[in-house]
Amino acid sequence: AVVSTQSTGGEVLEKVGKRSIKVLVVANPSNTNALLCQTYAPSIPKAQFTGLSMLDHNRTLAQLAPKINATTDEVSNVVVWGNHSATMFPDISHAIVHRIDEVVRPAAEMVPDNWARTTLVQKVRSRYSEIMKRRGMTTMSTGKAIADHLKFWTLGTPVGHFVSMALPSDGSYGVEEGVFFSFPVQVNKY
Repeated sequence: AVVSTQSTGGEVLEKVGKRSIKVLVVANPSNTNALLCQTYAPSIPKAQFTGLSMLDHNRTLAQLAPKINATTDEVSNVVVWGNHSATMFPDISHAIVHRIDEVVRPAAEMVPDNWARTTLVQKVRSRYSEIMKRRGMTTMSTGKAIADHLKFWTLGTPVGHFVSMALPSDGSYGVEEGVFFSFPVQVNKY
């Protein structure tokens, strides 16, 4: 059913979509689905397709911020690597804490390495299941992640900051070219 849905969507985009369209694929696994959709719309540039990894990015921020006595707005440059699955990796090694009238601090220095590599990873990977068990849906957090993704994709990221987006790989970081993968992304205003 997933292949059918994404191939149909891609075929429709190929037939009637503007070549300048920007496509955000949300349905999980969003990386795989973005690849399928893009495959069926070959005349639209690959760079115009993204998959939603901002949900896991925001979950990483939500776990890290209280651990370091910060708000999520005071933390930047976390990244989620990979696909929305049990193999994704939330990475805080480049995360910074920036508060008004304070020196910017590396967030990784404020938490035990063991917490970042075990507890954080497990909490972010399992958060979807926890929410589904408790509420049966994740619409609010997904809606915010979509809004955040679109904001950064269309308006740009703050200078020196990056966010997580699933994009077609150009071969960077050893990821096979063409595979949709969540990377750290800086978007310039245009």
